[in-house]
Amino acid sequence: MASKGKISSVLNAQIDKLVEYALKMEAALCNTGHPDFFIPDVSAAATNTSAWTGDTLDIDSLNSFSREELATQFRNAVKDANNPGAVGDMITTILQGDFLAQMERAFRLRHSTAVRLRMHSAGRHRGHGHVNGVFRQGLTNYLKQLLKLASG
Repeated sequence: MASKGKISSVLNAQIDKLVEYALKMEAALCNTGHPDFFIPDVSAAATNTSAWTGDTLDIDSLNSFSREELATQFRNAVKDANNPGAVGDMITTILQGDFLAQMERAFRLRHSTAVRLRMHSAGRHRGHGHVNGVFRQGLTNYLKQLLKLASG
């Protein structure tokens, strides 16, 4: 069983930008440079699509964190039952996708408007406070089930 996975070109481009950003911030903290915001690699080559305009409010065109290449890798690893990829292919593909998704969420959050942030917060709080929300239904029921199992 040969490995069918590889490091995503999108992730690799974003890692290069993170390293560049970290070195700029280190220089700024040591008074030998200027601080800068992290800007993801938005080139067409890095995103495998058309280049992003840089408008942080243009949510639909932000494709710097595209996971399509990884989705294709995952499908290729599992589609042929007679020649499957290795388990490590699936693990590394999912891990890379998760990392890109985390980077995208952080970037979008940093550039959200105050109204957008308030509405997302209101939705989360509504869910948390709901009778079938994460606290009442999720956590409380989970603890009840654990106590039930523990009691034999």
